[in-house]
Amino acid sequence: KLVTGENFDVVTGTDLTVPANQRSLEEYVRKHKPLVAVGGPPCTAFGNWSRLNRVNAPETYAKSRRSGLAMANLFASIAGIQAEGGRYFLCENPAGSELFQLPAYTALQRDFPIGEITFPQCQVGLMSPEGLPILKRTTLWSNAEELLVPFHGLACSCRQHGCLEGA
Repeated sequence: KLVTGENFDVVTGTDLTVPANQRSLEEYVRKHKPLVAVGGPPCTAFGNWSRLNRVNAPETYAKSRRSGLAMANLFASIAGIQAEGGRYFLCENPAGSELFQLPAYTALQRDFPIGEITFPQCQVGLMSPEGLPILKRTTLWSNAEELLVPFHGLACSCRQHGCLEGA
């Protein structure tokens, strides 16, 4: 039976932009050697909406980008630790995200075999508050093809979609 480890997230009170918390996460991964580490650096810094914010709200964009880069680089480090140890990682971000073009991520792709898949989240149950499916294309990266297999072949078959602008 698989067991879960600790969750390092702002929701659980861990601010991963704080260097001490980043070190704690890296130490935890090195010590406990989880089979799979899952991460999704904030899309506000790298997704399509961030390109609008870069022009329309440059100060907000700069702040978001700084914290996003800190968390993105942290997860790239975690992914590298996992891959070097013969373990796995799964990284999620919106399709078209600049995350996967960052130097830390292109280095991961250069150094380790990484699979990628993009799918519509309406096919895995993402719904608007009004109950309509949301067509949000998402990209997953992993060094374990087994983690990507459940998403193969997912294609939107919805007749209508709701909106989550800015989400």
